[in-house]
Order: sequence, then structure tokens, then C-alpha cells
Amino acid sequence: MEYYLLETFVTVSKTLNLTQAAGILYKTQPTISHRIKTLESQLGFSLFVRNKGKRSLTLTNKGKAFLPIAKDLMRLYGEVEMVQKNVQQSLIISSIDSVGTTIIPEVCKELLTKLKVNITIHTYQTRESYQLIADREVDIAFVSEYRDVKGVLCEPAFQQEYYVVKPSANPTSIRTIHPEELDSKNEVFQSWGEEFTSWHNKWWPEPRTPKIKVDSNALLIPFLTNEESWTIIQAGNILPLQKHMSIQIFRLDDPPPSRTCYMLTSSVIDQYNSQVIDQFKETLTNFISESENILLTP
Repeated sequence: MEYYLLETFVTVSKTLNLTQAAGILYKTQPTISHRIKTLESQLGFSLFVRNKGKRSLTLTNKGKAFLPIAKDLMRLYGEVEMVQKNVQQSLIISSIDSVGTTIIPEVCKELLTKLKVNITIHTYQTRESYQLIADREVDIAFVSEYRDVKGVLCEPAFQQEYYVVKPSANPTSIRTIHPEELDSKNEVFQSWGEEFTSWHNKWWPEPRTPKIKVDSNALLIPFLTNEESWTIIQAGNILPLQKHMSIQIFRLDDPPPSRTCYMLTSSVIDQYNSQVIDQFKETLTNFISESENILLTP
């Protein structure tokens, strides 16, 4: 039962005149008459009595009984439309910490300049993110590894290079450094997965383990206290660190393998969110294409 049929019936019920109803709805009188007949056919009973020789109509008893129902249905249509509008204007994102506090916020800020959208960002581990996408509780998720999970689409989103950073009172442009020039006793270690750890152990094998190990960018700050201290971080973590301290950036000679970040979406995307998700993906692609300049320049 279409909304326009209900709207026509309620309007005619108010005016009891097809001509007046046609004027209110900006339709022709034959169109209004056809709509009423269509609704009566769907319901299986007459809504109005056509008085011979008179322009006015009279509601039948069944028409009177259906009128409050029609008004309720119109109200529900309005509520459904509002829900659809709100869903279309919302985006829920899950991300691992290493990109959830760096790249993703920058992409979201850019997206907000294009769309009127409400964005919620959560920080979850990879396993949790896959489950949230599968349960359709999250629209987009960023994780550090590929897994084959039913109902989840996983695609490489971007890769990040690794850099060495040191506190510096007078930093220069990006320089190059070889792992042999770095003393592991002065390292503040942050793990970046199995490939990174394997590369790290090649240059600083056990038992020459770092004295300090942290699991977030924020925890680096208290331990990078002098120009001898150093850490290895992803490109996306450099700009946030620069906001807290002056650092010298080094490219690594013989660097670890680039780290891939994967993007998850549901295999069945809600039609009301598909436009927002597509816009987010496009914004992310554009951001990554300029990532080195953006992520390494304060």
C-alpha cells in the first residue's frame, strides 16, 4: 500500500471534495479519483459514497474505520523514512590502534567536508573486528592480517613503510641510517607483527633485547628522552609523534617489509550505507596516494 494512496485518501477525507483535494496535492481530479479507486480495490471495500448531483463525498462506515489506520500508516512511513535517513548518514568504523589514531581520523575529517555524515570510530583488535563485520555491527574495519571469514570481504587497503625516529633539538630533512648504526640498548621497542619481529631479530638477535617495550605510540613519548634513544614506527605514526616532540626522521637502509593494512566490509552492504562507504573508500584512496607528504610533514 503506497504512501501516495494513503495521502490521497486522508486529503480527500478532509475536504470531501475531489477538486479541492486535487488542488492541495497538485494533481488533476482524474488522478485523485483513480488513486481512490486503486486504494478501494486493494482494500476490497468502498471508502466514499458518491452523491449523485453533488460535488461532495461522504465517508462510508468502513471508510471512517480505515481513516485512523491510514493516518497511523502515514506516520509509520515517516518514521521509516527518518530511520533510513539516519542510517544513510552514519558510518561505524573499527580499526587497529596503529591506524585508528592516525590515518583513519584524517580520512574521516576529509569525508566530513564532502558529506553530512555521523562517524563513530572504535579501536578493536583484528579478531574482534572480523566478528563485528560478520555480525554487521560495524560498517568498515581496518586490520593487520588477512583471514577467510564468511560474510566478510577483505582487501588490501594500503601499505606503510617503517622509519627510525630519534628526539632532536635541530632536526633536518629525512636522512638514511643503517641498522648497524643503531644500538639496541637505546631502543624503545614497539612490535609490528611477525614479519617485523623476524627482521628485527636478524639485526638485534636474542639476548640483545630492548630494555623498553611498549604497545602504543603514546607510550613512546616518556621514553624517547635523549638524542641517543630511538624507535621504529610506521609512516602514519610520525605526524602524531611530531606534535609532542621534535624528532629526526631516518629512512632505513635494508628496511623491514612494508606492513599491509587490510580493509573489511560486509559481503552484504546495507543499501542506505553503500554511498557513504563508497565515498569513504574514494577518500582513503586519495589520501594514501599522497600519504608520504601528508604523513611525514607536520
